[in-house]
Amino acid sequence: MASDKSPPPILVATRWNLAGRTALVTGATRGIGRGIVEELAGVGARVYVCARGEKEVDERVAEWRAQGLQVAGSACDVSSLEQCRLLMAAVSQHFDGKLDILVNNAGTAMAHPTADEAVTKILSPVIQTNFESGFNMSRLAYPLLKPSTNASLVFISSIASFTSVHPSCALYSASKAAINQLTKALACEWAKDGIRVNAVAPGYIHSDFLDKRMGLAPDYSAKVQARTPLGRFGDTHEIAATVAFLCMQGSTFTTGTVITIDGGYTAHSFATNS
Repeated sequence: MASDKSPPPILVATRWNLAGRTALVTGATRGIGRGIVEELAGVGARVYVCARGEKEVDERVAEWRAQGLQVAGSACDVSSLEQCRLLMAAVSQHFDGKLDILVNNAGTAMAHPTADEAVTKILSPVIQTNFESGFNMSRLAYPLLKPSTNASLVFISSIASFTSVHPSCALYSASKAAINQLTKALACEWAKDGIRVNAVAPGYIHSDFLDKRMGLAPDYSAKVQARTPLGRFGDTHEIAATVAFLCMQGSTFTTGTVITIDGGYTAHSFATNS
């Protein structure tokens, strides 16, 4: 039922585009991050990007601009709080102090047996990159998101956050599960400021990293596809399209949600012969 708090109707023509909106995407030069940038910019957003390598950022930005996309960027290691502060200052200057969209995509997928003492060496890097970076970026972006109309914050989680995908990924899974709960908590805390917070949990998606890993383990790849009802890996654009939806006027009543995009992998519990 409609209430006095219901927003005015949105024209269909403006509901499904991001014209005039500003966005920051972390971990943006490869894989899912790259797909997200191209999706957001492709539907009209002005996008600022970051990744660790300055040369790679510059090359990718030049490539996108040659395609007519409104993209700028700079290097940033989001596991460093100081570098995150410098990045947000650059974003604030570039967008005149207002940001409509933040996509926390940067992450790492280090794997190691939990019982092995050496796992302690990757504890901090995994937590810093997968959880602390998103927490810090969100907190630093808050003053820029608050002035926006229909601000959207999107975390990239993983199906590993709620199901085991590999025997040696306990740390990775835990870091992504923390992101899911952060999503829900921030959605409730920042709703009063007009900031919606959601997460997308991809399954097995074609990317440089995953394709290389699966190329080394073809048997595992076959088992994954056998368990997946759609019978294949996903593509980055299939993740990017959902992220774009969460940033559009068509999702103004969507917050605190973790959307799974995995071809049915986590819904399938039947044993297979593969």
